[in-house]
Amino acid sequence: MSSASYAGHRRGELPPNFAAIYRVVLAVPKGRVATYGQIGELAGFPRGARVAATALKAAGSLGVAVPWHRVIGKRGAWGRISILDPIGAAIAKGLLEKEGVRFDQRDMIDLSVFGLAAKAVAATKKKTPARRRPTIARSQPAARRR
Repeated sequence: MSSASYAGHRRGELPPNFAAIYRVVLAVPKGRVATYGQIGELAGFPRGARVAATALKAAGSLGVAVPWHRVIGKRGAWGRISILDPIGAAIAKGLLEKEGVRFDQRDMIDLSVFGLAAKAVAATKKKTPARRRPTIARSQPAARRR
């Protein structure tokens, strides 16, 4: 994938949303993992898992060195390496094991042990007031009118 496919940015110029993703990924400590959704949300993109995945996929072609192996897919309370390429997945697993991350027999990672703290994600959520539905004046049946 060429860097020209990212909104006309030239090699060495990062799209602003990618730069935000890379800053968050660089902050994930060794021995911990974060989900694509967490990375997107911490970077300011609610429901931004796809933005995070696209940015990490483009990191190599943009010349950016980030600890990509610390970002995984979420499966409930567990996480799993989401790379479909078996060689890439094996590399990511090896790097995570060197950092102390443990996998179960299904190659799943317990996010309650190795994931980023949920507080970090909750602190970035913007408080938005609940939407109220507009009230519609309804006509009452003739028997109830007085």
